[in-house]
Amino acid sequence: MANVDLSTYRIRIGLFRGGCRTKENRVPTSTLQLSDYSTGLSLAILTLVFALLAVHGIEKNPGPRSSDQNDVNEASSVDPEASAITELDDAFYETIDKFSLQQFKIFAQSKNGLVLSYREVCDITDHSTELVDDQKYAVLSLWKEKNGKNGTAGRIREVVNNFIGLEASKDAIQDFEPGARFEDVFLDLPRRFLNIADFKRFALSKNGLCLSLNDVTSIEDDLKYSLDQMLSMLWLWKENAGNSALTTVVMEIIENYKVNQHRHSGVKDERIEDAFLEIIETIHNLSEFREFARSSNGLSLNSVDVTMIEQDSKSIFDKKLSMLRLWKQNSDILVTAATIRDLVEKYGNVTPQTTYQAGEQSVPQQSLQTEEKSSNQGHMFETSAEKKFVDKVNDSTRKIIEYDVRSVFKELNELEEEVHPKLAVANFKNQTSSKALGQSNAIGIDKIGISLDQLHDDLKGTTSNHIMLLGDAGSGKTISAKKYAKTVLDKGSNVLKDILMTFYISVSDLQHETKSTPFDLLFTQQIRLPNELKKAGGQWIERNADKILLVIDGLDRASELFGGLYPKIPDSNINLKTNTILANILSGSLYPGMKILSTSRWSTFWKLDPKQKPWKVVVLEGFDDNDIPKILSNLVVSNAKEEALQNEITQSPKIISLCKNPMFLIYMAKVLKQTGTKIPETESETIVTVLKFFSGSDHFNADLQKLMKLAFSGIKENTYSFSASHAENLGFDVSELRGLITIKAEPEPYQSRIVKTDLSFEFLHQTMQELLAAFELFNFKKEHFIEFISVELNKPHWQATRKYLYGIVLNPITRKLAGKFVKGKNMGLLQCIQSLESQLESFHSSGTISNMEHVSLLHECGPGVISKFKYFIKQFEISRDTAFVKPLRPGEDYVLAYVSNMCLPLEFISLNTIELNSNILQLMYESSKSVNVIKVKQFIVGKSVDLDDYNKIEHLFQVLDIEFAVHLKCDEILVLKLLNSSDPKMKEALNKLVIGREYSEDVFRNLAEQPKYELLKFHSSNLTKQKLRKLKESFIGRVEVRDLWFEKEEMLETEGYRDVAQLISNAKTVNLFFEHCNLTDKKIDLFAQGAADYGVKLDQLVIKDEININSEAYHTLGIALVNSKTKFFQILDCYLTKKKIYFLNNSLESCKYKLAQLYVKDKTLESKEYFKVAELASTTKLELFNFVDSNLNFDKLDSFAKGALENQLQLGAFGIVEEKSMEPELFIKFAQVASITYSESLHIRHCNLTNGKLDLFLEGASEYELKINTLYLEDNTMEPGAFHKFAQVASIVEAKLLQFVVCNLTIEKLNAFAQGVTDFGLKIDELILSDKTMKGEAFHKFAEVVSITNAEQVSFINCSLTSEKLKVFRQGAADRGLKINTLYVADKTMEHDEFHKFAHLASTVEARKVHLDVCNLTSVKLNAFAEGATDFSLKIDELTLSDKTMKCEAFHKFAEVSSITNAGLVLFFNCSLTSEKLKVFRQRAADRGLKINFLYLADKIMEPKAFHEFAQVASTVEAGKVQFDVCNLTSEKLNAFAQGATDFGLKIGEITLSDKTMKCEAFHKFAEVASITNAGQVSFFDCSLTSEKLKIFKQGAADRELKINFLYLADKIMEPKAFHEFAQVASTVEAGKVQFDVCNLTSEKLNAFAQGATDFGLKFDRLTLSDKTMKGEAFRKFTEVASITNAGQVSFINCSLTSEKLKVFRQGAADRGLRINFLYLADKIMEPKAFHEFAQVASTVEAGKVQFDVCNLTSEKLNAFAQGATDVSLKIDDLIVSDETMKCEAFNEFAEVASITKAGEVSFLQCSLTSEKLKVFRQRAADRGLKTNTLYLADKIMEPMAFHEFAQVASTVEAEKVQFDYCNLTSEKLNAFAQGATDFSLKIRRLILKEEPKPSQNTAKNLFQMFSNVEGRLFRDGWEIDESNNELIIRSKDSCQSATVRSSRIQRIKKSINDIFRRRNRE
Repeated sequence: MANVDLSTYRIRIGLFRGGCRTKENRVPTSTLQLSDYSTGLSLAILTLVFALLAVHGIEKNPGPRSSDQNDVNEASSVDPEASAITELDDAFYETIDKFSLQQFKIFAQSKNGLVLSYREVCDITDHSTELVDDQKYAVLSLWKEKNGKNGTAGRIREVVNNFIGLEASKDAIQDFEPGARFEDVFLDLPRRFLNIADFKRFALSKNGLCLSLNDVTSIEDDLKYSLDQMLSMLWLWKENAGNSALTTVVMEIIENYKVNQHRHSGVKDERIEDAFLEIIETIHNLSEFREFARSSNGLSLNSVDVTMIEQDSKSIFDKKLSMLRLWKQNSDILVTAATIRDLVEKYGNVTPQTTYQAGEQSVPQQSLQTEEKSSNQGHMFETSAEKKFVDKVNDSTRKIIEYDVRSVFKELNELEEEVHPKLAVANFKNQTSSKALGQSNAIGIDKIGISLDQLHDDLKGTTSNHIMLLGDAGSGKTISAKKYAKTVLDKGSNVLKDILMTFYISVSDLQHETKSTPFDLLFTQQIRLPNELKKAGGQWIERNADKILLVIDGLDRASELFGGLYPKIPDSNINLKTNTILANILSGSLYPGMKILSTSRWSTFWKLDPKQKPWKVVVLEGFDDNDIPKILSNLVVSNAKEEALQNEITQSPKIISLCKNPMFLIYMAKVLKQTGTKIPETESETIVTVLKFFSGSDHFNADLQKLMKLAFSGIKENTYSFSASHAENLGFDVSELRGLITIKAEPEPYQSRIVKTDLSFEFLHQTMQELLAAFELFNFKKEHFIEFISVELNKPHWQATRKYLYGIVLNPITRKLAGKFVKGKNMGLLQCIQSLESQLESFHSSGTISNMEHVSLLHECGPGVISKFKYFIKQFEISRDTAFVKPLRPGEDYVLAYVSNMCLPLEFISLNTIELNSNILQLMYESSKSVNVIKVKQFIVGKSVDLDDYNKIEHLFQVLDIEFAVHLKCDEILVLKLLNSSDPKMKEALNKLVIGREYSEDVFRNLAEQPKYELLKFHSSNLTKQKLRKLKESFIGRVEVRDLWFEKEEMLETEGYRDVAQLISNAKTVNLFFEHCNLTDKKIDLFAQGAADYGVKLDQLVIKDEININSEAYHTLGIALVNSKTKFFQILDCYLTKKKIYFLNNSLESCKYKLAQLYVKDKTLESKEYFKVAELASTTKLELFNFVDSNLNFDKLDSFAKGALENQLQLGAFGIVEEKSMEPELFIKFAQVASITYSESLHIRHCNLTNGKLDLFLEGASEYELKINTLYLEDNTMEPGAFHKFAQVASIVEAKLLQFVVCNLTIEKLNAFAQGVTDFGLKIDELILSDKTMKGEAFHKFAEVVSITNAEQVSFINCSLTSEKLKVFRQGAADRGLKINTLYVADKTMEHDEFHKFAHLASTVEARKVHLDVCNLTSVKLNAFAEGATDFSLKIDELTLSDKTMKCEAFHKFAEVSSITNAGLVLFFNCSLTSEKLKVFRQRAADRGLKINFLYLADKIMEPKAFHEFAQVASTVEAGKVQFDVCNLTSEKLNAFAQGATDFGLKIGEITLSDKTMKCEAFHKFAEVASITNAGQVSFFDCSLTSEKLKIFKQGAADRELKINFLYLADKIMEPKAFHEFAQVASTVEAGKVQFDVCNLTSEKLNAFAQGATDFGLKFDRLTLSDKTMKGEAFRKFTEVASITNAGQVSFINCSLTSEKLKVFRQGAADRGLRINFLYLADKIMEPKAFHEFAQVASTVEAGKVQFDVCNLTSEKLNAFAQGATDVSLKIDDLIVSDETMKCEAFNEFAEVASITKAGEVSFLQCSLTSEKLKVFRQRAADRGLKTNTLYLADKIMEPMAFHEFAQVASTVEAEKVQFDYCNLTSEKLNAFAQGATDFSLKIRRLILKEEPKPSQNTAKNLFQMFSNVEGRLFRDGWEIDESNNELIIRSKDSCQSATVRSSRIQRIKKSINDIFRRRNRE
């Protein structure tokens, strides 16, 4: 065996893979590649291999060439010398391929190998940049050189074979003779140690090599492999020893160390290394050492440092040593062994309540000494029975947790140190798809690594102290739960040190058949509690729930599926179902204060009702990738072979993925230990292999067929723990079973022996039960089998069984292994293939895989099945817009990357998040070449990715669409190269960046290489003030950061927070996030000071998980908000209290600071404190307030409602987010709060809306008369029926805007909503859809919804619109004759074809406005839209662009789009406009002769020179109106615009300013702009005007002698004194019209304006009020303003007028003798009784003209006005109605009003008149004998038949004058009118057609029949024919020609009409 040439054999064991090279390509094929390790080299490995070969045999496989072949080749060679060289070269490469680099270095130095020296080998290999094979070749060349002629091919082959043979037969430990080579001794010594950690102890010890800590650390840092490290330490010892270094000496040291390794002396000159070693041994437990490290009485290390060390270090020894080394580095004094010993002694003497460093949160600590029982526990027990009860429960728990699953695997080696799967806190509280939450979830799930003893660390007195451990099968849930229970029992948890009772229960052990009391269920039944202890135990538990830890293991294993709604238990003494009891315990309703740890699989977690959800979710993430090879090899092989197996496993990414799961790792170890099978690659293959192994072992004696039946029935019934009766029913005895099940016995205390009825049992692991259940399916008959796999098997609790079944049947490897288990069953394996493949086909028939479980199924089936089905699959969409981003489970990253790679080519891949290691990166890299689009929300570059992977990363950044962020955890050199890349795509990818680990200052300096970040986040990066200062210095003038985020940056010193403020200022940051940064009063104070000093301006500030901010610090926080000018504040999970809210409110109130939006998310806030929250909301004058996941209840909402009432809180928008636990009855109170706060907008997001909840909301809305303008719905769980109810809600509250966001809308849901719209008569103005999950076919139904609701605007936001979706929607629109005024689209994914379809859609619905927002517009896309506009004759009034990604060249095409569509208004909104972009637009506008009436600009970052270009654009397109909105206008920018206006002669009719950022000095320049452009109207809209600003504007107006006809003002925050100044402005510019719109007008403000009007003699013609916030008393002052200014027209627009307000106005008008010629009213929500008062107002001011415009006029309202007109004898000259919402019946009352008021002129303006409406009006006019002189009509959409009815109306009221104005007159309409005139003998004296097209000759002839004498021809433009006084008038837009004649001369005058028009045209 020793002489076997391994290169000629393929070894079946599968543990090792290798290869050989041929001369041509040198690529590995199939030769054994030995491992990289270390100690004992191939000795131990080959011993194992050959032993296995002897058992399992080997397969002959021809090697590259045999020695016989070599002889033949030599003999036949023409050139012997050349042949010898070639032969040697081949032999060298054969040798190279036989060894890994580490193995080769041993071979090179060994006396049985090349016999080279250590230095000779290291000089070639260490730090070499050459390829590994080149290094080996160089070593072999050196050997050839040293051996001269003896260095032949034959000789090297002989040496190799000899080395392998001798190493394989060598004893484990070798003795050396004196004088042996150091190389041979040193190569042998590492085998004498367990591992590198054990060797380091030897190296550091004074009894060992006596190396210094610095020496050992340097070697570790320099060298990667442990063997290299150990050899380097040995050679360093030799160097230090000098001449005394002998091989015999080192052997003596080894022997001495074995005897004295733990002996320590107490001498004063002790080395610190030895002190460190002793401390490491003394404080043995890692958790104890951790607390010693963090304690201020210990090493005083920062918690973050400790955590980082634990994550980075390999062994417990390394962790401890690294902490000690860091302490030594941090110490300011010279530390000695005595120093550290004193510290340890001090630590051992202190109490457990240790103090911590400033700013650090205390962490649980266990003293080094044994903790004594607390002396005050005695009073906890009132009777001895209570004490006995607690002791019995604790004893029962201790017995249960003693069982360790590893006892089944006794054959496995013991681990050198304890290992545990990674634990991470999953922060499901984040919101991911919500913009309103400030993108706080933009990065997806947040997972914080913790240790097992930290589970209950951060609970602070909550009602539900529930923690849940989540994990898949075998992830370690049960063992972790037991271990935690043991820790608490042993008083090993400082956090739970007061726990007196620990109780562990397995849910599968609980009975579900009958009802029981909570106490009986938990205690009486589980531990057979004697009667005498029941009462005492029940009383003790009720009294001491907070002293109990309850561990509930396996919620997913309840007999009845757990989850959903459960009733609240009113009395703990009644009998209830098991799940109801569990639900009440978890929610805290039962036994409040009890500490709870539950475990469950994910499938149960998602179904939990919010009240049962845990306070904290801890995920078992499996083992770390880097730990798996080490753990597995430790378990399987002896220590000498550790790295050999590590190397092999590391090369198998599938195994790394699989073995993250602890159970699979243990099973894998078992299989590898005792069998020669290959390493399994799937879960099903692994578990089948394990079953095969167990079923053939001595432990197994059960009937597998019966176990399969039992397993199946258990899964079906969700039962995992069985009684003895189960076994007996199947015919076998439980007590005899071994191997696959575990047996528990629960005898009564008095029993002397165990009987069968005491026995219960469960499978070795749930996974084994699920596998056996899969095998049971083969007993089904074919029909039953097909039915079962099609329906039942797809249910959640069959998930694992389904996976195993598919693997068993469809994976050939697993199928072969499973053959013995299905032999003789009804269904054979091959028979099942077709059925399962049919199922797979149905899963993938849509072409899109959206379920990760389906991906896992394919992976289980293996590459053959994937290849078969890949042709079905076009897309992977493992991404959903949910309330949180579901993480991929351990190993799923690789599975997803592998399967998608196998399915290439693909059209689309969309993922939530993926973390790259080298293997996944390679797969993603390959996939990206064959996928059209890859989208990833979060792209994490993991720690194992290094510089060698740069090209792959670079390529992925070129092709990936990354939505949220790139998260860097990789090698620093790679990070630096990424940051310094000049590639545009790379910079675009890094635009949203997360720094996710500690890097040097170089990285922070190089962050400035990116000019702009949308997001820059520092997450656990150990940010310090030095790094931050580097950052801020490098950012000045170079980098902009929109969102800056700090998460878990506890290392940042207090002084650094001032630097944060400066960084924000330097980077122009607008959104700032602090999360889990341990904020303190001082930190906030320094930030606030910096914010003031550096002029910080924030849109948004988010504070999250900052639980350590004390109450007083909230006052400072308020100052920080003020100083940073924050408008949107989110405070999330910060443990708010009454005192904290008080300080924050007081701070903001003292500064009179107003916030725009506030989000509060806090479950701990007590109900009564919600009153203070309402007070805070009132103080800050909020526009939007949301409760987020705050566990709202009646008391909380009631308290908030009372606070809102008392503080007169008014909100623009109010909402609830993630309030899933809200009971239905609370929605009545919710409606009340919305009503009390006068909320215009209501947001309901992720609240699990149901019919019941909406029904009660309806009840509340009706009761409190709630009216809402905007309803925002985001809920993907709503059933179709709830959408019908939602339509009723929208109707009741009279909503005008509806937004559906990610509601998973289907045809069924939309149909239900449409039916509701019809049933309840819902009409809305705007409908917004934001749902990318909506399928194409649903868009037809959506068009129907739009049509039924009469929505004027439809918006598509992130809907992933496709040509198919747009086509279906357009078809639906065409079918319904749908007309839409405004179409809005924001969709980055739309391709150019979709834009052509979108233009077609806009044309079909005759859209007047089109808005393109963030569509990644390109020339190609715009060209497609332009072609569509041309093809389908699209004409629009308004075109809006909001896309900062548009390149310059695309603006050329945008101008073309504007021209083709004849857009009169063009808006540029945040387009990052530049001079170049505007120049391109202007040039194309000039080429096309483009004319635009209104130009709108909103662009914060536009440079001044671009404003000069913008003025030229305005001049080129001859704009009549220009609006500047939020442009950060400065004097420089306005000066550039003014210069441009002068240069290009720009004149405009109206200029609007909407920019609150403008400084005072800029207003002088704005007046100059208004003057230069001759603006007739100037509007100020939300400009934060002050007296100073207006004074400067007035001065500029006076300097320029500016005259303005119309002044418009809308400014909520203007102070009263500014209104006095505004009156002076109006007087200075001699304004003829003034309008106040939403100015929060008060008596004080109006009084100031009135005083100004008086002071400066202000007079104007028209005064308009549009302010619904105005209180009643202010209307008296408003009459004074109208009186002082002599306003001839007063208009009320959306003022929410009431009888009280109008009464106050009327009284004021009477007191002032106010006379108003024209009263204008537009108010949708005015009540009928207010119309009665309005008639009185009209009478009091003697109005001659009254207009009703969009008042939602009803018969009731008009009747009230008519009654009022009658009561006060109101008479008016002109009555105007312009309300398209008026129903037919209301026209009856309108005729009545016209009759009562004796209106001489009646006007209908855009009333959507129909024949029915006119008929109703005519009939009432006839009844009342209504006569009116003039009828005026302006109605674009009136149908022709209505014109016939209008002629009859004119005849009925005997109108003398009829005027048509903008009626889109056609020949058909005019003919209908003429026919009506003929039919009803209409004779009028005057007919006016204004702005209408030229009628045809026939139409003209018909029209003239209405006149007595005039006949003839009509002409184009506006025209008028009047017989009165024999005057014929021809009138156009610009001129009027008339003549007075006798009737006899009419014909002659008519003939001259042509001459008149010709003359006008020439002029």
